[in-house]
Amino acid sequence: MAHRIFTLAFLLVLGCSRNNDTTSSDIDRYAAAYADLLTLHESYKISDSTFTHTEYMARVNATLQHHGVNANDLKQTLTALTKSPDNLTQFYQKVTERLEEMRSRRSP
Repeated sequence: MAHRIFTLAFLLVLGCSRNNDTTSSDIDRYAAAYADLLTLHESYKISDSTFTHTEYMARVNATLQHHGVNANDLKQTLTALTKSPDNLTQFYQKVTERLEEMRSRRSP
């Protein structure tokens, strides 16, 4: 999963122009939401029939709400981040840190 994140980040950085409108606190908030959604999505893919689409969408909405964002905000922010290599790099570093933190909490 981390490999896909870095590949996507690399491809997006290649096409970026400079724009620094996104603040560091925005990056932190959206990175946390994105990381949580990634793990939720992986859980949904693995769960087979025990996790319905309706339950999945409810959890997606709850996750977004927990982070104080909505799906449209997240999408727009990710699009805006592609215009700033520095912000996009910071975003994916924060996503990676959160995923590693989540993994370490689950490991014995």
